[in-house]
Parts: sequence; structure tokens; C-alpha cells
Amino acid sequence: MKGYDLHFYSVEQIKRVRIVRRSDGYYAQLCIDVERKVRHDFTEQVTGIDLGLEHFYTDAAGNQVDNPRYLRKSEKYLKRLQKRLSKKAKGGKNREKARQKLAKQHLRISRQH
Repeated sequence: MKGYDLHFYSVEQIKRVRIVRRSDGYYAQLCIDVERKVRHDFTEQVTGIDLGLEHFYTDAAGNQVDNPRYLRKSEKYLKRLQKRLSKKAKGGKNREKARQKLAKQHLRISRQH
């Protein structure tokens, strides 16, 4: 695993390991028993947030953030990749390459936020 030091946790803290295969490789998911301590300082300020369809959110001060519409933008590219895949001959190398490209795009869409 890149960038993670597993020696930080003892063997007793690791409760479960799950190997997951995605289109871009394999991942190890670790379930670790740790206690989180988060300190919150109360600032005595209260705000309201309104979630909507036209604007992603509007806060109490009237500031608006537009909806990014990630899925709508990605659907167009996904449609194009699916068309390319359907035109390839079954069992061919080019079809396999197109299938892998489509799988990676599905993965990117599932990870958008």
C-alpha cells in the first residue's frame, strides 16, 4: 500500500481485512479498532443550509453554490464509450481495451463527489 504505515497499528487492532478488485487494480480494506477523540469548540454561531436542485446549497447569509452536476457531464462520455465498445468484434483485443476503458470510466463516476 502506497503512503500508509501499517506498523502504526498493532495486530490486535486489525479486526478484518477485505481484498477488493476494481477495474484499476486490487485494494486491501482494513477494519481497525481505534477510538477517535475529536474536540469541538463551540463558537456560538448558528447557520442554516438549504440544499436544492438548482443550487447545490444556499447558506443563511444568502451565498449560493451551483450544482456541479458531475453525473450529467460524465454520462455523455460514458455513452460514447459504450457505443465504441458495442462496435468492436467479440473476442478481439480492441474490444478488451474498450471494455477496460469503459470500466475505468464507471469507476471514476462512482468516486465523484
